[in-house]
Amino acid sequence: LRDADYDTVEARLTGAHPYHPSYKSRLGFTMIDNARFGPECASAVHPVLLAVRRDRCRASASATVPGQNAGALLSDAARQRFDTALARYGVDPADYLPLPIHPWQWEEVAAPTFHAAFAQGDLIAIGTLPERYLPQQSIRTLASLDHPGAPSLKLAMNMVNTSTSRVLAPHTVCNAAPLSDWLACLVASTTWTPPIAAPILLREVAGVSYMPAAPAQGQYGALSCIWRESIHGHLTPDERALPMTALAHLDSDGEPLLAPWLDRYGAAIWVRRLIERAWLPVLHLLWVHGIALESHAQNMLLIHVDGLPERVALKDFHDGVRFSRQWLSTEPPALTVPPPEHALVNPNSFIETDDADELRDFTCDALFFVNLAEFGAMLADHGYLEEPAFWRIVAGVIRDYQADHPDLAEQFARFDCFAPTMAIELLASRRFLPEVRLRTRDAPNPLASALASTRATSLTTDHAPTEASCNR
Repeated sequence: LRDADYDTVEARLTGAHPYHPSYKSRLGFTMIDNARFGPECASAVHPVLLAVRRDRCRASASATVPGQNAGALLSDAARQRFDTALARYGVDPADYLPLPIHPWQWEEVAAPTFHAAFAQGDLIAIGTLPERYLPQQSIRTLASLDHPGAPSLKLAMNMVNTSTSRVLAPHTVCNAAPLSDWLACLVASTTWTPPIAAPILLREVAGVSYMPAAPAQGQYGALSCIWRESIHGHLTPDERALPMTALAHLDSDGEPLLAPWLDRYGAAIWVRRLIERAWLPVLHLLWVHGIALESHAQNMLLIHVDGLPERVALKDFHDGVRFSRQWLSTEPPALTVPPPEHALVNPNSFIETDDADELRDFTCDALFFVNLAEFGAMLADHGYLEEPAFWRIVAGVIRDYQADHPDLAEQFARFDCFAPTMAIELLASRRFLPEVRLRTRDAPNPLASALASTRATSLTTDHAPTEASCNR
């Protein structure tokens, strides 16, 4: 995959998330389903296009979408197909919104269990989208093959991948666009002082979710779509994108996918640059604005120039943001409140908490445990850096950042990433046991012991990139 483009790497990664039990298994998928729709196998997918009555759905759209209407995101060919089909049914297209769904979801859930909705005209089957899409590593997110700059589609699926069901709760679909717009405004108004760089936010620009009057088993959040910006419209001509999960990937020759870059720049220099350009921006948002992001490896993209980390792209905000109003730097947007029963089926899904450690752990569990730790372990396995040295570099970069921002001392103490322990998710338990409570445990924090070492030996000077080593 070393020479492959971003969308191909995103789809074809076979490693990644080594800490996740049975990362590539999908509860609810058959072998035939994997061959048809798995990112490792599928060549193209055509989503099924439904029309949903406006008064039977929840929907929102970004201020960047014309008319704040998800219909504006359809291609000309899809829009014509949509309008023609509705005219044939004798209904006004203005009364309906487009709702793409995954073809597997159509076969397994929509067609068998939503008869009444189709009979009543709440839902109308239009056909398939004319464009081809490629499944990404999360399976339910599809990237456009025919128009790479077009938004990706994040589609509800009644199956379990990694540690959670892949349906899309209606309130999270409604919150996707306002959260994305709010975060984008915050990033634009934030001061980003080198070596950190402003992150790219892949905004979730629209969402539509069908709301049955009385949902039957398996229908809640089963017909939902979120449109997410493509990375391709954000890159400069000399930039390339790489899924962050690829950092721990071994290519077909058994060597790290990153081996040429690590050999060219040196592992210590490359790691330091990675933390400065990709990890510090996430921590900066926590410490400056009080916003915790679930930036695990699937939710981050490395943006590089000639293999050297340049900046980061972040995604998945509809259910991957937490905050406390008392620590926010600005008022949050008006959000749709989850129904009371949502916490009973997914207690891990919420936005607001007044527990500072919970916000810190939400950020650091994703950022360090199921993300950076995997990369550090791979570097040690292949002789690039022993894990203690790796964590000393990470701790040194964070320590230097904190020294440069004494005005944030209170926030550093409140959200202490150098605490002796942190709560991390019990991934196997979450995968195989019912979602009836939070499943976490306290684990030793490698940054804590690494910080003590960096106080004695300054790796900042030892591993600072020289102008020659970073010459592009």
